[in-house]
Amino acid sequence: MTMVSWNCQCLGRAQDLVIPRLWEMRQYHSPDILFLMETKQKRDALVDIQTWLGYDRIMTVNPIGYSGGLALMWKSSVYIDFKYVDKHLLDFHVQFGKFGFLVFMGNCSVWQT
Repeated sequence: MTMVSWNCQCLGRAQDLVIPRLWEMRQYHSPDILFLMETKQKRDALVDIQTWLGYDRIMTVNPIGYSGGLALMWKSSVYIDFKYVDKHLLDFHVQFGKFGFLVFMGNCSVWQT
């Protein structure tokens, strides 16, 4: 199983560099799970990107104003069970075949509050 995590610092228009680089990364690594941080995009735009990249499932956290935004995309061969989701944090269990693991993704300052 392959997982890619990227702080893309805004998924913008197709002519921006982020979108072509995202496609290249998808083609080269063919990740089963793709996690994007700082998307600065709402769910509708991220679902379009999910479809374009060929992922079966998506979980998003909308940005607050012009900051933040998370997107987790995965193939149907991966089972993901979300334990906790908020504006700064995704806590989930990944099951891939007989292998499983827990993942926490979010701002480290969340732990300090």
